[in-house]
This record gives sequence, C-alpha cells and structure tokens, in this order.
Amino acid sequence: MGQSGGKMPGNLQLAKGEPRPKGCCESPKGGEVNFTIDAPGRGSVWLYLLLPEGHEGASTLEGVDSSGGELYVQLDPSTNKTGDTWHVKLTLPGGFDPKGAKYMWILDPKLDQHGLPEANAVRILDPCAKCLDSRYAKDWNKRGGPKFSPMAVVPDRRAIYEFDWQGVKPPNLHLKDLVIYEAHVRGFTRNPDSKLQDWDATAGTFLGFIQKIPHLLKLGINAVELLPVYEFDETACPRKNPENGEQLCNFWGYSTVNFFVPMQRFSSRDRIGAAIVGFKTLVRELHRQGIEVILDVVFNHTAEGAWGEHFWHSWAAIAKNRYYILSNGQDTNYTGCGNTVNANDPMCSDWIVECLSYWVDEMHVDGFRFDLASALTRGNDGKVSMDPLLIKKMANEPKLKRAKFIAEAWDCSWPDGYLVGKFPSGGPPRWAEWNGIFRDTIRCFIKGDEGKKGDFATRICGSSDLFKHNGRKPFHSINFITAHDGFTLKDLVSYNGKHNTCNGENSGDDHNNSWNCGHEGDTGDGGVNHLRSRQIRNFMVALFMSAGTPMILYGDEYGRSQRGCNNGWCQDARCWFSWSDSEKQENNLMRFVRLLISLRKQYAGIFNREEFMSNKDIWWRVHWDDPYNYICYVLHDHHATGQGYAGLMVAFNAGHEVRCCDLPQDKPWYRIIDTNLPAPKDICENEASSVKITSQSYVMQPYSCIVLKTYSDKKSIKEYARTDAEYGAHQDINRHMKEVIKRRMSMEFTSSTGTPHIQDIGKRQSNEAMERMQSMVRMRSLMSGAFMDAIEEGESLSETKWGHMTLMHRYNNCRDMIQTWSSRSNTGEAAMRRMPSWSATFNKDALRRASWSRLPSASLLIDPEEEKSEEQDDELWSWIFVWQRFSFMRLLDWQRNYNTKPRELAGATDSLANKICSVWKEYPNIRLWARWTLATIGRGGNQGQAIRDEILHIMHRNKIPETKGHFYEEWHQKLHNNTTPDDVGICKALLAFLRTGGKMEEYWKVLHDHGITKERLASYERSITKEPYMHGDAGRLIMEFENYLRILQSVHDALDLKTAIDAAKSCLPKQVMDQLQEISGSDAKMKRSRSLGSLDKDSQEKSHQRFMKLAEARLGILGILNDSKTDVGVIRQLLLLDYSLETQQSVIAQGNTDETRLPTLCEQMKAFLTSVVGHIPLHGELRALLVDWTQLAPECANLKFGAGPAESALMLKALCDRLARVVGEQVDTFQTLLAPKATTLGQAVGVEKNVLEVFVDEVLRGSALFALSLILKRLEPQLRSIAQLPPWQMISAVDHPVQGELVSVPRMLHMQDKIFETPTIMLSGLVSGEEEVPVGVQAVLVRDAKSAPDILSHCAVRARNSGVLLASCYDSTLTEKIEAELLGQWVQVVCSADGSVEIKAAERPMADPKRMRMMARSASRDLTQELMSKETDSTKLVNMNLKEDFGCKWVVTPEKMDKSKVGSKSLNLALLKPQLPKDILTPQAVAMPYGSMQKALTSRENAKEWLSKLEACLAQLQPTSSNEDAKTIFQEAQVYVNALQMPSELDQALRSAMEEVGSKEGEKRLLNLYHRGDAWDATKQVWASLFGLRPWVSLAKAGRSFYDLNMAVLVQELLPAKYAFVLHTKNPFTNDPNEVYGEVVPGRGETLVGNYPGRALSFRARKGETPVVTSFLSKSTLLRTQECLIFRSDSNGEDLEGFAGAGLFESICATSDIPCMVRFHRLRLLTDHSFRQTLLSKLAEAGRAVEKAFGSPQDIEGCVDPQDRIFIVQSRPQV
Repeated sequence: MGQSGGKMPGNLQLAKGEPRPKGCCESPKGGEVNFTIDAPGRGSVWLYLLLPEGHEGASTLEGVDSSGGELYVQLDPSTNKTGDTWHVKLTLPGGFDPKGAKYMWILDPKLDQHGLPEANAVRILDPCAKCLDSRYAKDWNKRGGPKFSPMAVVPDRRAIYEFDWQGVKPPNLHLKDLVIYEAHVRGFTRNPDSKLQDWDATAGTFLGFIQKIPHLLKLGINAVELLPVYEFDETACPRKNPENGEQLCNFWGYSTVNFFVPMQRFSSRDRIGAAIVGFKTLVRELHRQGIEVILDVVFNHTAEGAWGEHFWHSWAAIAKNRYYILSNGQDTNYTGCGNTVNANDPMCSDWIVECLSYWVDEMHVDGFRFDLASALTRGNDGKVSMDPLLIKKMANEPKLKRAKFIAEAWDCSWPDGYLVGKFPSGGPPRWAEWNGIFRDTIRCFIKGDEGKKGDFATRICGSSDLFKHNGRKPFHSINFITAHDGFTLKDLVSYNGKHNTCNGENSGDDHNNSWNCGHEGDTGDGGVNHLRSRQIRNFMVALFMSAGTPMILYGDEYGRSQRGCNNGWCQDARCWFSWSDSEKQENNLMRFVRLLISLRKQYAGIFNREEFMSNKDIWWRVHWDDPYNYICYVLHDHHATGQGYAGLMVAFNAGHEVRCCDLPQDKPWYRIIDTNLPAPKDICENEASSVKITSQSYVMQPYSCIVLKTYSDKKSIKEYARTDAEYGAHQDINRHMKEVIKRRMSMEFTSSTGTPHIQDIGKRQSNEAMERMQSMVRMRSLMSGAFMDAIEEGESLSETKWGHMTLMHRYNNCRDMIQTWSSRSNTGEAAMRRMPSWSATFNKDALRRASWSRLPSASLLIDPEEEKSEEQDDELWSWIFVWQRFSFMRLLDWQRNYNTKPRELAGATDSLANKICSVWKEYPNIRLWARWTLATIGRGGNQGQAIRDEILHIMHRNKIPETKGHFYEEWHQKLHNNTTPDDVGICKALLAFLRTGGKMEEYWKVLHDHGITKERLASYERSITKEPYMHGDAGRLIMEFENYLRILQSVHDALDLKTAIDAAKSCLPKQVMDQLQEISGSDAKMKRSRSLGSLDKDSQEKSHQRFMKLAEARLGILGILNDSKTDVGVIRQLLLLDYSLETQQSVIAQGNTDETRLPTLCEQMKAFLTSVVGHIPLHGELRALLVDWTQLAPECANLKFGAGPAESALMLKALCDRLARVVGEQVDTFQTLLAPKATTLGQAVGVEKNVLEVFVDEVLRGSALFALSLILKRLEPQLRSIAQLPPWQMISAVDHPVQGELVSVPRMLHMQDKIFETPTIMLSGLVSGEEEVPVGVQAVLVRDAKSAPDILSHCAVRARNSGVLLASCYDSTLTEKIEAELLGQWVQVVCSADGSVEIKAAERPMADPKRMRMMARSASRDLTQELMSKETDSTKLVNMNLKEDFGCKWVVTPEKMDKSKVGSKSLNLALLKPQLPKDILTPQAVAMPYGSMQKALTSRENAKEWLSKLEACLAQLQPTSSNEDAKTIFQEAQVYVNALQMPSELDQALRSAMEEVGSKEGEKRLLNLYHRGDAWDATKQVWASLFGLRPWVSLAKAGRSFYDLNMAVLVQELLPAKYAFVLHTKNPFTNDPNEVYGEVVPGRGETLVGNYPGRALSFRARKGETPVVTSFLSKSTLLRTQECLIFRSDSNGEDLEGFAGAGLFESICATSDIPCMVRFHRLRLLTDHSFRQTLLSKLAEAGRAVEKAFGSPQDIEGCVDPQDRIFIVQSRPQV
C-alpha cells in the first residue's frame, strides 16, 4: 500500500494535526491518531506506517488486505509544521483499530523512481513514542534471532485513557517521612523460590512485584526506588561469564532505548500496551498500601550507539548537536557510557520535561532519582552550570509540582562534576541528593578507620555542612550505605576487594571502604561470621538512627550477596532476591531491620526532622581528640508523648577494644539494641521488653553499638540534664573549656562538643600519642581483669578455686583458650600479607640488586587496626606464656585431687602442642610467644601409657615386690596415679644412686639439681617418703631405668636435645642431620642433658666452629619452619629442636668470655640475629638489621670498609648502636607485658616475692636477646678502641668549668618542671630531646649513648642557648663509677677541646640557701621568680599582642622582606639567595609577615567570635600561674586559634605572591602546590605553637614579655629530599672557626631535630682537606617527603636579648611525610666511599659559601635532592 502525500486509501484522511502532545496519540474516543516529531532544520519529513500481517480491522482500509502493508506519508511544511515540530493527523475509517500499527520517521530522504524514500533510507524511532514492538518477557536475553531493532507502535488507547485507578490517589508523603527501598523489578521476584502465583507468567514482572508488597509493608517501607523500568535492550552485552560460560545481559537497564515506554519484558502479558497496564497496576497497588514510587531515570546518556554498533536510530539521526553534547563533532563522555545528553538545549530540555510530566500525570509516579545528575547541569560546551535551563523548567512545570527530585549529584568528570551538597534547585530548595559522603564516612567509621569520628557525627546529624547553606533541610540528604552500584551490605563486610571476573571485564570501583572481617568471602568460621553479623547491624543502626532520609538496597534486610561482585550491571541470577534465604533470616536479621525501622518511626521527632540538630537536640559524650572510633551521644525527643522527658543514648564502638559506656546517673536506662547480642536479644520487640540497666556503665564489646532509652517526669531537657555535672560544658565554651581540657588530659569522657558548630567536628585534630596511651592502658587493664576473672572464677581457668587441678586440666584449658582466640582473631591473614620471604633475606643476588640505586627504605605505615589487633594478641599471649611458665616452674600445682592417666596427660600435651603449632603457622605476629609457650610443656606423644605399663614390667622382671613401705612401690603408685615432669628428675636420681653403688648423697644431689626436695616428694597425692635401696642385679636395673628414662623424657622433656633430634629425624634434610651428628659425635655418645658437655672446655676456635655448625643447622631448620607448606606436626618437632640448639649456642657464647675477634663476634651476632628474625618475622627493623649486618658487617669486621679501620669501626658501631636500641626496646616491651601479669598471677597463687622480681629476667636470659646483648657488650670496647672514640659525646659544650650538686634521675621528662634551689649537675637516664632543661640545672650528663638526644633536638638547642652543658657517655661503667663515688657531692665538670670530660669532687662554695638559690638561677640565666615578684613588671610577662598588625600586608615576597616584617629564617634566605653560587639553590618561598596573625584575628571572619574568646582565655594567665595552669590555658588558646576561619584576602594574597615568585623564576612551583584548606590548617598550627609552655618558660627566664614576641610564617616548597643536612660553619665541639661540622640523614631533616632515635652521619671538614666521618648513621627512620608546601615558624626570638627562640615553635608540612625504614646497605651515602667524600666536600663548601655571604659563622639547614643538587633551606647566626 505504498502511497505518497495525499494518495491515501479512500477512507483514510490526512489532516494538519497538532504539535502537542508529543509522539503518537490516539484521540480518547478513537477515530483519529496524531503524530508529531521535533526535527529542526529539516526540509522533508515522511511518516512511515506499517500494518503487520493480520492486523485487526485492516480490511476496512480500501486497497488493503489481511497480509498487511506499508504506507509513506509526506508532510507538507506549509501545513504540517509549527516551529521545529512536524505534525500530522490521520482520520480513520469506522471499524479500524490503529493499536499495534507500527510507525517510524524518515527525514530528508533520497527518493526512488516512484517518488518514495529509498529502501535504505534511515527509519527513525520516535523519541516520544509510548509503545514499542520489542520482545516480551519470555524472550528475555534471547539471542540468535533478529537483531534488536524496535519500531514505534500506536498504543492501545484503553491503556492510556481507560485504566481504572479505582479511586486510589498518590500518598503524597513528606520526603522526611520516607523509608526508601531500592529494587530491581526483575531481580526482586525472578528467583524460582519467590513462589509467585502463576510464576511462569509473573516472575520478574510488574505483577510479580505486586505479590511481594506484603514483604515491604512488614519491613516498614513506604517508598520504592525502581531501577530503570523503561525500554532498554538487555541483549546489549556481547560477553559471556568466563567462570561458567553463561551469556551476560544488561540487567540494570542503564542504557535507554526509549524514555516514555515501560519495559515490555517486565510485562506478564504478550500484547500491545500490556506493559503500560502492568506498570500502572503496580503503581496503583503500591499507592493503595501507602507506598510511593520513585523511578530511576537516566537522562544523562542514551543507548544509541552502545557497544560500538546499533540497529535503530533516534536522537542522533534527528539532531545530534541538539540532543548530545559534542566536541569537534564527536560525542563527549561525561557519563562513562559513550555519549552525554545535551540536557540544557531548549529542545532537548523540553523533551525531558515532557517525558517526566508523562510519568507523573499519566503513570502517577511520585518522583525521580536522576542518574549521574551532574551531567544534567552541563551546557552545550560541557561546563557545569549552577543555573541550568532544564532544572528551571522542571521547577516551573505545573505537572511536576508534587514530584520529588533526587539527584545522584556526580558524573564521571572529577572534580567539576561532583556536586554533592550543591546541586542546583532552579528555584526554592527542592532537590534531595544521594549523600555519597554519608556512605563513605559511615563505611570508614564502622570498619574502624581512625580520624572519622567528627565526620561521622556530622553525617548522623543531617550533614548540615552540605545542605544547610543553600536553605535545604536534613531530609534532603538521602542517606545510604549500599546501592545497586557497589557491594551489597553482606559483601561489604565479607570482601576486601571486588571479585568481578564474572563480568568478563575489570570493571567496578576499587575504593569500596569494605572490610572482610578476617576472611575473604564465605567462611565457616563462627567468629568471623559473628563479627560480620554485628557489622551489618551496626551499619543498619547508623543508617536508621541518623537525621536524613534513609534508603536501603533490596535484599540487604536478609543479607543478600553477589559473591563479591561490586558491579552487577550485567549479572542476572546473581542479583536476584533469594526468598528462601529471606525466610531463614525471618527471626534474625529481618527481624532486626523491621524493628529498627519501627523504632525510627516511633522517634520520628528525632530523625524525621525538618531542621538540623543543635546542642538542644543532641548531647555529646565523646572524646573528640581520641582518634579511636568510639562515639556516644544522647538524642533528646522534643516530641515525646505525654508530659515527661524521653531520650535515646546511642553509642558506637567501632574498634578492637572493649569500651565502657558511662551512663548519666539518676535516670533509668533501658536497653533497646545491642548488636553484639544474638537474636532476639539484639533488639527489643517493643518498649515493654526493653531491659533495664542496673549498673552505672554499659560494657560494649568490640565492633558493636547500643541504643538505650530513658524517660522521666521532668519537664524539660535542661532539668533532665541538670543532675549531670557534665551537661553544661557545651552551653558555654568559654566557661568550661579549661575543665574540658583537664578532662581530656586525664582520659575522662566529656559531654562538650568542643566547638559550637556540629558541622565542624570533622576538622578536629587527633592526638596519636594520647590515643595510643589510652588504648594500651585500657587494653591492658581490661585484659588483666578478664584473665584474672577466668583464673579466679571462670570455668576454664580456675587455678585457685578448683578442688582438683592437674597438668592435663591446665593443658586442656589452655588449648580451649587458644581455640577461642583463633576463632575470633582476624590478625592472621593481615599478618601473613606482611610476611616477607625468608629465602629472599639470604639471597645474595637479590640483595646485590637491591643496592643504593633503589629506594633505600620501606614504608613503616601499617594499618592502625591491624596494629591494635596485634597488640591485643600480645596481651593475651603474654598471659598464656606467663601461665604456662608458672606451671613449668612448678609454681602451680601439677596434681591436685585428681588421678591423671599417663595417656590422658600425653594426649592433652599433644593436643595443646599441636594447637600452638597451628597458630604459630597461621599467625606470624605471635610466633615468639607460641615458641616460648611450646617450650614450657611436655613432648607428649604416644608413650603416655608406656609410663604406666613399663614401671610395672620393670618391677615384675626384677621381682620387686608390689607391697607398701618401700621406694619402688611408692614411686610406682605415684606414676600410676599422676605422672609429672618431676619423674624425669626422680629417675635420674635413682640412676645416680644405682651407678654409685648406693650412695644416697648422689640421689639427693640430683634431686636438688632438679628442684625436688624431701617435702615436695611427700606432697604428692601418692607421696614418696622412702629412699631407694639396692635390689637384685644393679647392672640390669641401670639398663632398665635408662630405657625408662628415655620414655619419661619423650613425654615430659620438650627440650631434651637427644630426644629432640630423634623426634625430628624424619623432618630434616640429610645435610642438616649430618651437621647435627657431626656436632654431637653420635647418638650413642651424646649425653642426655641440655648442654653439649665439654664444649666450654674446647679452645675458642674449636668452640666457634661448633657454634657455626649449629648456626648452619639452625638456618636450615628456620628455612623449613618459614616455608608456608610445612606441616603442623613438622613445625612442632622443629621448634623444639631449634629451641634446644639455641640453648647450645647460648652456652658456647656465654662460655667464650675472652672472645674479642671482630670477625668471630660478627658471625655469632649474625647467627643470633637470624634466630631472632626467624621467630619474630614481622619485626621490620630487626629484619632490616639482619640484611644490613649480612651485607656490611663482614667488610667492617675485616677493617676494609670505606677509608679503612676507623671508618670500619664507626660503621660497625652504628650497626651495633641501632641493634642495641632495638634489643632494648624489645626487652622493655617484654618487661611491660610480662612483669605485671607475673605479679598478678603470682600474688593470686602465693608465689614468693623474690621469685616474681626475677621472673622476666630469667625469661630473657634464656632467649637469644640475651646472647645478642652479650656480643654487643664485647664488641663495644673493640670498636671504640679502633675508632679512637672518647667516652663522652658533647651535645652542648661550655667553655668554663661547671659546678653543682650531683643528683641522679632515671629520665628527664618528668623533671623538666622541677625547680632546683641549688646548682645541680644531673646524671640522667633517657633524654628524649623534647624536654626543657629544669631551672637550676647547670649540666646534664646522660648515662649511655642510647638514652641521649640528638645534637639538634629541641633539648640540645635549648641547652646550648642557655649555656647548659649536655653530654652523653659511651661507657656506662664510667657513669656507674661516677654515681657510686660522687652522688650527692659537690662536683666540678670540665670539658676539653677533644671532647673529653673530667668530673671530680670540689669544695662546696657556700651554704647560705638564699645565695645558693640566686647562684642556681643566675648561672642558668633564670630570673623568673625575681621578675615575677616585681609589681611594676607583673603584666609585662603575660601581655600579648592580639590586635596590632603593624600595618602589614598579608604576604610578602623575598625581595620585600626586611627585619621589621619577618624573622631570620625568611630574611636570611632572601638575603642569601643572590649571593650563593649558581650550583647552590634555595626553595621558592613567600612569607606571612609579623602582624599577619593579628590581621587574621581582627578580620571580619574572626573578630566577633574568636578574638574575644582568645583574649578572655589569655587573660587568665598571670605571673603567678604555675606551669600546669599555663599549659591548660595554652591548650584552650590553641583550640581557638585552630577554629579561625581563613580570610579571603589572605587566600588571594598567597596566590598572588606565589604567582609573582613563580613568574620571576619561570616555574610556578609554589602555586602548583598550594591548596587553600591544607595551607590554612598548617598556618594555624604554626600560630598555635606560640601558645605553648616552652615559649612561656623561656620568655620568663629571659625576663621578656609575650608582647615582645612576633611570629611570621615562611611558606616554602617542600623539596624532595634525598638527604637532609645541618652544618655549623664553626665546629661547636672544638670552637675551631676553620672547621665545618655537619650531620646528614636520608630523607627530610625532621629526623635530625625531632625525637627520632639514633645518630646522623656526622663529619668535620677543614678547608682544603678531606672530610672526616666522626660517626655513621644509626637512625631507624627516614621521612619520605610528599609534594606539598611547608609552613615554617619564623619568630623574632633570635633578635630578643636574652631569649633564643630556636626550636620552640612548630613547622608544619601541608601533607604528612611517609615514615620509612632505613636500609643501610641501600644507602649510597654509606656504601659508596667516593660518593660520600664528594658529597660531604660539596656540603662543606656550601657551608663556607653561606658563611661568606653573611660574614659570620652560621647554623645551616638544607637538603640534597634526587639529582644531588644542594638546597639551602634556612640559615641563622651560629649560637
């Protein structure tokens, strides 16, 4: 029936038509069909109609038969066109039904010979079509047929006009009251277990969804957000699942074919219009139940052109430049899907509004969620507009007035496309947003990421920082944890990483903020699953107990999993809802979610709020400065029914620690939720079932949260809270700040917010040192208490109260404890990931490749949560070891009121030992504890019953009578009743008796050697009171009991060397066995003891040879042990053998007291170090030391390192110093862990005090750490002799004798505030470098080098500035002698130029206390008390300038710097730069001058609020204020300084100055590194350092006022430092002006001046001479710099008479450095002598150049960059 314009079937009439409505529309009564299309710029438009075969009523058309046909209709632009809209109306003959007739559009076609469009003319799909001829549900993802090429269809008018809504109206709920459920129509019911009626037809359809509405109602859902429900092509995914070969599909539907047409495959009927009816029915039935419908719409891109090919044409064929954003004619891709809709083109925006209006007006939907909504704000040029045309049209469209708009406020362009919190509204605030920041913050907080507490608080309060500024409300925040795009909630707690191989592509986000709780994926581990269950509930509580509108993902209510796939866009069955799994969770997680939603609705006044929370709504009970994720708060219900008060307390413990939640008193508290409890206790069914809390606190388990409720008859919140003393703190920050700070310092909780704005909480600064101390104190206290409860009262560890107790019981109890721990601990997998390769440690080729050409360090950054977990493991395992060590030492009963069969004891021993070895393998972090514990228990084995049987056989064979009254029968009864390790000693004593022909003294001597007394023998339940006697054939008895001893040892003696070798034979390679046989001689000759007998009598050389053979054997054993494939049974035998061999090595090392040969000592050191690393494999520094020792020590020991013997000795000395420091730290750790537990347990069981005092010492003396310390002690004098080192190191030298009374202190930290009334010489232990030298102290002598500070530490700088002698001693025996002979006496200390120190007794000059006090203060220039006593000067000391800005500019560039504007750091650098040689560089810099802080304080941003608070705070500071009070005041002041807002003028001035500096130098390095927020935070921290105790004390000493002190801030680029150095152009130790002294470290120089242990590489260099190294690097840490700016304090302190400000104030990097482990063998500075000499010479020359520029000696700081260029960072006159 091909016809052209006007030539129609006689009874089919062509009319003008109407431009609206868009698309194809049949009149309500039928008979007419109107068609429209917007086609700008087109001259020829054709409508193509196709009647399918058998079309109903086709025969009524003249010339048309039942076979159907096609018709071309050409539109006349003079009549069928209005603007850009073409339109035509067809009048139909009676009896013809147009529904199902297909149509397409053809634009500007070429015509054929008949005047019709050519056959290949592009047919265009109507963008506004209401129906398509696409496939039906049964054809879902069907392949092999025709390509998807849909045509538009005239819809059934009855579906449009005659649908029966049955009077059901939209619910019109307020957004604040919604609980949104994101679901997929097909995924919700397609699973066969959905049990739908007529499943074949309705599964996965709109009608199937209706059948599951009761599920939504039961949960409490009142809004569904449906993933795309309009037509998309699910076959538009060509790949197959590589895991199972299944064809993938486009499941989600974010690839739209037509936006007006409901998805035909979601219809349960195979007919035209059925999808429209099905969708309308779904909407009606949801509305009937009060559930709103929100559609996920994808107007940011279309499916046109998807996958590089398409088989239909629409928008691009009509007007590509109008419908799509183009760049150079090509599609842009702001969406990640190939094209971007030009939403703000006038025509395109009209089309979108038309579509939205259709769904609201015709389909009755309630709102829309706009996918990648930021793309909808982009203009034709692709730029984001904050006033987009589309959004304004939507705001003004009457049909959309009731619709809810929700934006996914980002697209794929970062950062311009990220609009969370600032999406435009186009009018009054209306748009809600998916709050992605809420999602990320809650995820991080709940899984325990530190530093998220403030952000978490801001999110749960409604995210006012995001939504308040533009007039929106808390409900505009759509809060969610999971959504379709990403992990399900179950997978969020089950997977650390995505598992998307099923997609056949590496798609999906890598940044999920997920945590698998200790195992990746599904597991049968009950502990892991319990933790996951808690975490899911924690997430749910955080979601529903937050202000805002909550949304959950379908299936999260029961724990739906996608098996780790976080991008299920192409997965069908994997994304189905499992109704069978849901049923299993009906009384578990489903119940929890249902009741939680009900609780939220019950407290709608708190959560469904229209205003943001303020202090009257929430009461914080939290430590903001503690980075640990514990938070507690009380929510006040202002809308509670009745006249009383009601409130909720919510607390989250998102970490590994148990926390006590303190409850406000005098109010009843009832538990509603505790996520740690099993169902149904996890949440109460109703208020009547809530549990009353009777204690004053609630114990919260790790990773749990609680919700408690209270109510009272009080009339107001204020009255309610008045009884709690903490309440008022957040009402008046001025009045209570001082108390708040004190509470923080004493680790008490506070109710203060600490800041007036909830949205600012996230900006709090954390205090890592305080957090770690709090964590350890709480953890140790808790662990000790829990363990002692178990000992005192528990069922498993009742050492003191059980009526019976044996080794068997103890071993079983211990095994159960370890089993419980291993089922709950998650540290093993994390530790295994950090486990380095054992073989690589000794691979010489690998080590050779790892030379200085590579990075010389490894990052020290470890997951804080892993670190905390491992600390908790140490706590538990140190308890286990102490417990079993007490048992081993017989301090606990071996047998009490119970008869243990030997085989039972052997079985218990085997079970415990195997469990210990199992966790040894799986948990590298507890290996040392496991090894030590294993050594305390018997060997077990299958000989247990043989003990019982064989003694009876011996008696029978030798005719020993089984009658009472003699030794053999008594021992037999004891063995039969309860064998213990004592039996080994008894058997050895009996053999000694028999071998000596019956000498009783030999019997008792051997018993004594084994700690067995007559009283102990009598104390056994089957007591032994008789002595042995000679019986029968003595030779036969000796043979019998020697064999019996072997049986006893095989069960009881875990460390017997012969037994250990015999047991391990089958586990050892032949080479290792040969080595052991060679050492021992042979099995037959080896003595059964724990030593090798005559080894200590051999010559030194022979002993060393045997030592090294033992070392070789142990190396082989350690290699097997550290192989992950080694079986647990093998591990057990090898651990015991290795322990025995280590004992032999220790015997040799301890016996060779005269060994002084460096190569020999170094080989022994390496052997013991290897042993320690083998059993503490995660100790990064020990491992680094082992590799460094392996690479460097042999060359040093042979005196061939560097320049020869002196440098060899210095390098080896550096290695030893570092090792000594690490060993000391390990010893301190073990002392801290073991001593309190030994004391606690010992006191509980009545152990003598002297035994407890040496308990830890005895443990350590039996370890390789003791052997290491012995060898270090032997090396020290040899190295000092070769290097000719003096015993003293001058840190702060003085040129005159110093006198005072000698006092001794263990450490200086706690003495810095003490005032000594008499001139004092202090002999001190540890000096960290951060302390202030106490008033009255004239000299500080540090006992040993490892306790000494660096020469440039703060303490050292202050000592030199104050003229205080500070020296450290390398010979501890010398300081011991000084203390023994001179303590308490008046002494004189004299320093010589060569660095030696003479200390001798002197005559006390005077006895008058007043004069002595004056001498003490004047000698150290301390005039504090005298100055404070003068009334005229009383205010001088405390007055501080907070307002006078000296008329300064915000920022000055270097050429504008002078003494009136900046300090010496800035000024010197500015003066220096033009005078330096070209090869010596300086960093780019600008400065904020003196007065800039005052300028900021008086700015409009800060003057009103913070200046007044700061003034009031500092007004509390008085001349009589103690240091403690001053410290509290200063901490308050720092809070206010850190609260300052950045003036916009300062931001602009910084940018302009940096631009100017960069332009002059041709490279804008400063400006490129500038970030406003980071810069402001760093600046405030520098300013805040003005308000500190050290400046206060130092100013007082100098008699100066705070008003005299000014602070500039030097802003520099932070250079990528390969090395950092400090130079003194006049040697401070010798005062030689012709000699430069320098120190060099790798990385940034903070390790030089900060509290980083170890020494720098130091050198001295005279002009024209080769530099001489005076010490090599012994530091452990280097700081790897980040690309950022550094903000340096630049005070005028150096210019104030009597006051030196160096080292008092902070310098802050905008981005923190990365701490890394130093690897000596990779540092070219150490290993390449030629390079070292060249570099040190260049540094010395640079120092001289700087000195020449200034004309005086200088203290210089600088760095060497990766290109070995020298930069001078700062210089100041040498002190």
